[in-house]
Amino acid sequence: MKKDKSTKPELSKEEYLKSLFNGAKDELEAYIVSNDQLAADEEPEQADKEDEKSENKNEADIQNGLEIDSELGTPSVSNTNNGTDTPENFDNDGSDNNQSLEDSSLERETSGAGLSQNNGGEKPDEKESNVNEEIESPADRKTKSDLDDIEKRRMKRKRKLKMPGFFTRIFIILGVIIAVTAFSLSSFFTVDTIDVQGNKYFTDEEISNMAHASTGQNIIYKLNKGNMLNYLEKNPYIEEARVYRKLPSTIVINVKERIQIAALTYGDQFLIIDNKGTLLRITKTKPKLTIVTGFKVKKVKLGEPVEVNSPDLFKELLSLLKSMEAGDVYFTKINITELFITANVYDSLVVKSKYKDLKDNIDKGRLHKVLDELFKRNIKRGTITISSDGYASFTPEL
Repeated sequence: MKKDKSTKPELSKEEYLKSLFNGAKDELEAYIVSNDQLAADEEPEQADKEDEKSENKNEADIQNGLEIDSELGTPSVSNTNNGTDTPENFDNDGSDNNQSLEDSSLERETSGAGLSQNNGGEKPDEKESNVNEEIESPADRKTKSDLDDIEKRRMKRKRKLKMPGFFTRIFIILGVIIAVTAFSLSSFFTVDTIDVQGNKYFTDEEISNMAHASTGQNIIYKLNKGNMLNYLEKNPYIEEARVYRKLPSTIVINVKERIQIAALTYGDQFLIIDNKGTLLRITKTKPKLTIVTGFKVKKVKLGEPVEVNSPDLFKELLSLLKSMEAGDVYFTKINITELFITANVYDSLVVKSKYKDLKDNIDKGRLHKVLDELFKRNIKRGTITISSDGYASFTPEL
């Protein structure tokens, strides 16, 4: 049955296509907005960036859709221009165009859904960049390590260039040694002074001669301190000695002397001893010291203690001599026996006492007071007797 050609359709082809396009466009925009909202809820930290990218994507999709719709509508327009605007053709073409428009809208929906899903999830570019970073990071680290090694080698070579060579260092050291040696051999280090310290019995010249020390020699290489010490310590009067340099040109000799305090009779000779009984010298000349009698000497050797027949009594004598020195009491002669001690202040002024009583009176200063009183009276003859109770009595000699 043929349609009445006089009957016109309510809408033209162009209007009909436009209405279909507008409907598809509205559905697509609503679908994209809903997907964008879901994506914003899932990733709030990247919402701003995702919205901007999705909007740019939507605009591009809409433009692509317009281009597709315009291409789809082109045949119908061309058919109308060809004079095929009949009811039959309209129905046939309309059905075909409707089918094509539905297919295109479905494609656009599918593509839009795919775009929105991509926008809502993780971007492919970001995934690729992360994978690339994971793949490239070990290589980057290796490259960085290689660069560090190269830099280290470069700095090491630079330090080697700055450091002098082995032979150069040897020559420098040898030059310094030669210069120092030449300077040390110069006249700047020639001895011109000998400084003697600590001597009382010997003079400075006697000590210098004793040590074989002389001026005019090199203080660094020709000063034999060992020999000097041996020469000095061979003398019994030298208890200790030290020899050292005082640059640039002075020799210092420091000695500690033994102090002679008494003389033991030894035949027609006298044995000079210190407060420890060490034999300092032997002389035939009567010394101005306390002359001790009453001992038989068994062994004598210079620099060593004298050995006598009564060692205990000799120790008491040495102790008494120390008290005399400390109490400022001087005896010209002491005769010591097992019972008494007779000590001469002068040849005619004598002190008689036991050892212990005499030592106590000297230590306490009593004997010193008695002697001062006698000296004030100009009494130089008589006998001072010290009893066991510590009292002293004087008997003048007529």
